Amino acid sequence: MKKLLFLVFIVLAQNSFAQSKNEMPIVPDKFEKELNLAAEKTVSGPGFSASVPKGWSYINSDHSTKPLDSTSDGKVTRVSTGELFMTPESNVGESQIYFSVRNFIPKAVDIAKIYKKHKKEGAKLTTATWNGLEWKIIEYSPTYVDLNKKNKTTYNWYAITHLKDRDLTISAGTPSTEKRYQYRAQFELMMKTVKVIE
Repeated sequence: MKKLLFLVFIVLAQNSFAQSKNEMPIVPDKFEKELNLAAEKTVSGPGFSASVPKGWSYINSDHSTKPLDSTSDGKVTRVSTGELFMTPESNVGESQIYFSVRNFIPKAVDIAKIYKKHKKEGAKLTTATWNGLEWKIIEYSPTYVDLNKKNKTTYNWYAITHLKDRDLTISAGTPSTEKRYQYRAQFELMMKTVKVIE
């Protein structure tokens, strides 16, 4: 009986260790963080660069050697090697207004599916060419349920350009359609600063 209890304890301990090992966050290869920039700054990530506006704050994470998995229904659907995340506020992790550039290998999200899902809500799908790259851009206003179980509507942008072996994406968002008008022109200028680095 003592041997059986000891064996059960060992198995539980191993399972607990395996779970905690899997749940540990992946540490980026390179990590930069700056708050409330005194002047506009061009920041480089793995395979891209973009300008962070004056007064904004940013976090830049490079996961080139240990890409981040995005899962859906238990399957890895896409892998990101890095992200530049910026906000007009110093509380970067909590800001509801954001602009993000990410590098996905081998592919990102199917923008046509996002459009189809939000078409009835007035989503707009357009294309634009910046710095020699063609981007597909969707503007949409999804409704979601927050932690207090209340319906909330945000306003989002998502843009994607397909490169030879990867996708580069831009996403931006505001907490309301009213804030959309305040930041839309600035977001469009920021989108035009995104460049590919080979």
